[in-house]
Amino acid sequence: MRAVKGSADFGYNIGTPSPGCRICFTGASIVVFVTGICRDQCFYCPISFDRRGRSVKYVDDERVESINDIIREAYAIKATGAAITGGDPLLALEDVVKIISTLKEEFGDSFHIHLYTTGRYASREVLRILDRIGLDEIRFHPVKDEYLRRIELAVKETSMLVGVEVPVIPGKIEWLKKLALYLENIGGVFMNLNELEVSESNINGIRSRGFSISRDGLSVKGSYDTALEFLEWARRNLSRISVRFCPAIFKDRYQLRNRLYRKAVTIAKPYEKIGYDGMLSVAVIEKAVDDENCREVVVEVGGKLVTHPSIADKCSRSYRVIEYMPSIKRKHLLNLES
Repeated sequence: MRAVKGSADFGYNIGTPSPGCRICFTGASIVVFVTGICRDQCFYCPISFDRRGRSVKYVDDERVESINDIIREAYAIKATGAAITGGDPLLALEDVVKIISTLKEEFGDSFHIHLYTTGRYASREVLRILDRIGLDEIRFHPVKDEYLRRIELAVKETSMLVGVEVPVIPGKIEWLKKLALYLENIGGVFMNLNELEVSESNINGIRSRGFSISRDGLSVKGSYDTALEFLEWARRNLSRISVRFCPAIFKDRYQLRNRLYRKAVTIAKPYEKIGYDGMLSVAVIEKAVDDENCREVVVEVGGKLVTHPSIADKCSRSYRVIEYMPSIKRKHLLNLES
């Protein structure tokens, strides 16, 4: 009988998480959002309004204008992998093929790439294309039973690691058990569970179905407890596939923070301070500096005088500290309020 390992905020594992998950833990995976279009209208979809249903692309939190933006972001966080998501990425298959091929060419075959899909468009031909260009791992979100056969197709006819990733909906534990046993029987590798998150775009759909929101406002009440109940069942009844449960808080406390910190270390200017959470900050000097000793450490950026927050007191009594997310496009200081 296998053990459940982990903690309340980091999440829990049975067996060894997939390579994509292990890279995610360290913040070394870029997230490539290739399209906001999806034909499966899930009430709990957390995609923001500015992405949902739109043909837009992002890498992490930055809008993608060309493939070079994705490459620059990968270098900025010293990425060892990428997650391709949406919407349903397979609705933008041509873009997906270009992105995977380019990343593999730039960073080598060891650069691990996984992709999320409902499976609706995962035909035999599409799966073979993904396998041929080097997709390492595919994660299905089978919102309909008819999509299950696409998972089996991927297991039997490709070399990719095949698993499922689904949100934990309170009251749906029997469906999770059925899905897990199916995955074991067909030769799948892993099952990832996510605490059901709440966002501005899905809160009405969640409430209209009678669910309550947790005290911290991040998730649906009962989702976490349902996941723990399933893990206990899985420990006793599953013998082969690995199981990973990610709490809602995990993304902010580990995944996002680690990724931001990696990027900040790479791109921070001498006048920018790196926070423990990966955020950058700078002191904006409000008035001209008369002290000659400060002239070398106060620089002009975007028409503003700035310096490192740790030395601001030595250079000026009139300043304000601004905090912002690290960005490869470096637009923050140009847009600060006057």
